Amino acid sequence: MLAHSLMAVTLTLLYFLSLFIPLSLSALTMEASEREALFSVMESMSSDRDWRSSNPDPCEPGSSWPGIECKQGKDSYFHVTRLDFGPSPNPNCLANASFPSLIFTLPFLQSLFFVDCFKDTKTVLSFPPLNRSSSNSYSSLQQLSVRSNSALTGSIPTEISAFKSLQVLTLSQNHLSGKIPDSISSISSLIHLDLSYNSLTGTVPAQIGQLSNLAGLDLSYNSLSGQIPKSIGDLNQLQKLDLSSNKLTGMIPESVRNMLSGIVPFNPNFVKRLGRNLDLSGNTGLCINGSDGYYASARVGVGTCRDDRTGTVENLDSGGNSIRVLGFDHFGVFHNNLIGLLGLNPPPLLSESAATQKPL
Repeated sequence: MLAHSLMAVTLTLLYFLSLFIPLSLSALTMEASEREALFSVMESMSSDRDWRSSNPDPCEPGSSWPGIECKQGKDSYFHVTRLDFGPSPNPNCLANASFPSLIFTLPFLQSLFFVDCFKDTKTVLSFPPLNRSSSNSYSSLQQLSVRSNSALTGSIPTEISAFKSLQVLTLSQNHLSGKIPDSISSISSLIHLDLSYNSLTGTVPAQIGQLSNLAGLDLSYNSLSGQIPKSIGDLNQLQKLDLSSNKLTGMIPESVRNMLSGIVPFNPNFVKRLGRNLDLSGNTGLCINGSDGYYASARVGVGTCRDDRTGTVENLDSGGNSIRVLGFDHFGVFHNNLIGLLGLNPPPLLSESAATQKPL
């Protein structure tokens, strides 16, 4: 009888333990398929360590795995949300590493960085086929930064438009070529787009104005040709626009000129050298620094401004009327073949080698 009672108590304890142990274990581990995909990516990209044996549970709290961030999901599992590859302390890339499209099968990935990674073996951007029945990060990825990769060649895949939650896309300082895909204009969530310092050709997509949330657009130092599309003037949130050092031609669209605002950033010596060749008229939001004597007497087509220290600029036109505006942080169209207002090339102030050095 006593033995029977002890067995009953033991079975009861085992039952209650079984209710809690799986929950605690699941909170400390990843799903098997996600963990296996992560190991496969790491083994193809970096030999810094034996990833499977050194960190069998990569998302375990307190893990020393560099370049990885995990968050716990509603399913109690931890999921990979960010991966960084490049200079230390992040995982270094193998000399023969190729761009790992498998990485986009991580279903909760939000941020991905490849910096100075693909340097020796030529590789291209590639994305897995859009298959809604399989796990992928097309709906989760918010930031993709692939920059300073001298061996990254080829074109920007049209499939990039499948990343419907993408907010920051940086593909700068690579050797990408070909046209900017029109499909990129359908990523309505984009806030920052930087394709600078590549070998992109063709025209700026006419549909670029559909990116209604875009605050920064940098297409500088490519070989883009044709005219600046009028639709850029529809980007009401734009704060930075850099189209410099391309092969653009024609007039700067009126819709773009009307977006210009803030204090004219040119120093007095630059304005003096240009003289009557500088015409900024038609930009009611632009003004010149009235505290400088030469600026005050310069005839460049805009009025004098004063800062009221509220983050806005007050433009005093020739009639004494004030116009309060918010300014562009950056506007660059130099080193093209543009004509019309602001369509001029400045005198060379830097050597060619210095001009092509873009800070990271």
